Amino acid sequence: MNKMNFLLATNAKLGPILPFVLSSIYDNQPAASVYLYYSALAEEDLKKISSVAKTFNGELNLIHFDIKQILDQQGLKDIPAWFGSYDAYTRIFAIQDLYEKGIDKCIYVDCDVMILKPLDELFSIYSRTDAIAGVLDVMPDTNKFKTPYYLNSGVMIFALDYCRKIKFPDKCVAFLKDYADQSGFMDQDAINNAIKDTVPICLDPKFNNLLRDFEHVENAVIMHYAGPKPWDFWRKWDHSKFVYYKLKLYYYLKSKGCNISKETLTRLFKVLEFVLHPLVLLLNWVHDVNFKRRMRRKARRNAKK
Repeated sequence: MNKMNFLLATNAKLGPILPFVLSSIYDNQPAASVYLYYSALAEEDLKKISSVAKTFNGELNLIHFDIKQILDQQGLKDIPAWFGSYDAYTRIFAIQDLYEKGIDKCIYVDCDVMILKPLDELFSIYSRTDAIAGVLDVMPDTNKFKTPYYLNSGVMIFALDYCRKIKFPDKCVAFLKDYADQSGFMDQDAINNAIKDTVPICLDPKFNNLLRDFEHVENAVIMHYAGPKPWDFWRKWDHSKFVYYKLKLYYYLKSKGCNISKETLTRLFKVLEFVLHPLVLLLNWVHDVNFKRRMRRKARRNAKK
């Protein structure tokens, strides 16, 4: 099994889902070394995360990282937060930190991803010394700064010495100083602008699947739950959400010593998804009605201002 280094950046809000994210990494890439940078994590979540590593006999490196202090030191004291958090910027500086620790390459993954299948196909790209790789972003209106390539930063491969040579962290910082207040996707915009003079490797979308329909989810190697989160139980249901809860149950049972196979759970959840389909349609209809109602109320309030 090929060894791969994984970089994640998180905070206390995402702590409860991390055991399942890490389980999906170790399960599909047993030779993984995980470098988890965090600004804050509850003691209970730290124990659960460490327990997952022991269950899978995986290598785990927990690195406390005061990202706000780092941003202040870089002259980015007033940079906007991303949904109330600064941790999205951590990857920019963690790349330099990993290089200084003697790490030569890594796969960065957001904490709202699940690894669904082994990553053997990625290893030839991961092994390159000049690789910055990712999946082209499929979401509308993301490439505001019109870079030649615009990668979704939720899953990326970095050759760290190459990042040093192209002055990746410095370019990200320079962009954020000039354009953070104009950017819609701060860290992602910074990363894409830092590599705009290179030719990144564009991965197959199955390695960072952002789409929720049945075909794309079944084909996905890495599922990225950007947007509505599957752990928000009352949000809209689709096939990707059933996949999430299937894996969550599988890894929970595995942590309790139950050796039910993933294939057995897959068959059970297919039946469950079929049986619950009418209820799912009703729940999604209620969600859509409530959403439209909230939008109309919001529009009326804005019109009165």
